[in-house]
Amino acid sequence: MINLRLTDNKFFILSVLIFTGLGLAVIWIPRFPAMQDYPQHLFMAYVLSEYNNPAFNWNQLYDVNGLWGPNNLFYLIVSALAVLIPIEIAGKIFISLSLILTTVFVLGWNHFRSTDYPPWSLLLLFPFFFSQIYYLGFTNYLISIPLLFLLLLNHLILVEEKPNFITGTTYFFLAAFLFLSHPYTILVYIVLSLTISLSCRQTRHKLIISIIPPVITIALFIAWFIFTFDNSALLTADGLRIGWWPGIGTVGYFILPFVGMNVTGHIDYLTLVLWIVCVSLFTLAILRRNRREEFNLLYLRLFLLTFLGYVSLPFWLGDFSYFNVRMSILCYFFLAIVLSGIKLPRFSIFVLFFVLCCLMLITFKNHQSLSCETEELLPLLSHMQKNSSVCPIYLDATPGSMDKVYFYQFHEHDHVYYNIIVGGGAPKLYVDQIKPIVLKHNSELPRLSLKPEFYQYVLLRTNDPRAKFHFKKHHFKMESKSWRLYENDNVRKE
Repeated sequence: MINLRLTDNKFFILSVLIFTGLGLAVIWIPRFPAMQDYPQHLFMAYVLSEYNNPAFNWNQLYDVNGLWGPNNLFYLIVSALAVLIPIEIAGKIFISLSLILTTVFVLGWNHFRSTDYPPWSLLLLFPFFFSQIYYLGFTNYLISIPLLFLLLLNHLILVEEKPNFITGTTYFFLAAFLFLSHPYTILVYIVLSLTISLSCRQTRHKLIISIIPPVITIALFIAWFIFTFDNSALLTADGLRIGWWPGIGTVGYFILPFVGMNVTGHIDYLTLVLWIVCVSLFTLAILRRNRREEFNLLYLRLFLLTFLGYVSLPFWLGDFSYFNVRMSILCYFFLAIVLSGIKLPRFSIFVLFFVLCCLMLITFKNHQSLSCETEELLPLLSHMQKNSSVCPIYLDATPGSMDKVYFYQFHEHDHVYYNIIVGGGAPKLYVDQIKPIVLKHNSELPRLSLKPEFYQYVLLRTNDPRAKFHFKKHHFKMESKSWRLYENDNVRKE
């Protein structure tokens, strides 16, 4: 007879698959991902895929940088997919890949552990996946998180077990993809992998073998930084700028996922209560644990190291921002790993499953609401010509359902969907040395003046329906809820 009894391990694997499905629903059902910087990243990938398309003017406006370096994994994958499928679908496939890699890590960790009960705390990684990093739209950094943890898992296998061809090959490809994803995560990997190697008891020969991968990564990173990075910018006043967030701001940012992504406004008390239930379940399990359920000191050390980085590193470091707060998602993931050694009773498992389902449904509702806010722009796009110059004016770019202080720029890149959906033109992009496209030096772009009269269109976003706006050379064309469109018939297309 077939054994249909649902063991703890089978229920754990089933739960992982269910939460993966709920996460994919969050990504795929809303039209637009609820990610602040996502439109810019998607546009740059679209330019790469359609660079020589005569229907658009992008080869007249942009030069393409080399793509084989850190911070380019999104552009490489999405631009390649966009040759075969629509760009919006290609972008969602990449986001889905980030979630699926998280699933692979959870299942891999369950297989790696030697205990006879599943790591139920790792189910927390699914709501944690949709953290502040996701909402800010750091696409390359987002995928680097599961890549980092898969690489650290392989590093633990390298340290604790005899390495073989499969382990070495997997390690190599994970390290290569991590190198292409984000430079910040590369540095984090170097620190954490060396911490693991130096913390584990092993022979001198095995210690040398285990530190070879991070040492090679250090050498490659230094070579990339020296030979492809313009280091002269570091000697300027902006390049030497260092700044920290106020303590209250750092604390507020850290607790955002636990209060519905809203600290300074209206806290989502349902989300808060659900997280309190989660904390209570694990607290009771910790108090009742037996001697075999001890915290792994190495995992606790890694959590404390990342948390120390979060509270001590600067927010600004030269041209780079969000330097310390990028550590927040690492803290959440390591906290779940620390708790993975705790065995939950059957009743607590079902309560945890129910609570996490509720959190995922709240996440879906929030994403649907934020997508609807972006969709308000669509009626205006249907009345705009492609390859045109567009001046975006944001009097209010805050989201309706999230913190208006931490996410005050949330909708500030929505106008880039004109360049993606209608096509052509050159939106204002955040420029740095590791972006895949740069403006040509001889490009005569009216947007550089930042004066509306030089643009063919003005897209204005305001949450005040009574406000009246007039532009010297533009006539009002139409409006759609918070958006208003103005057109200048005398400006040529870009």
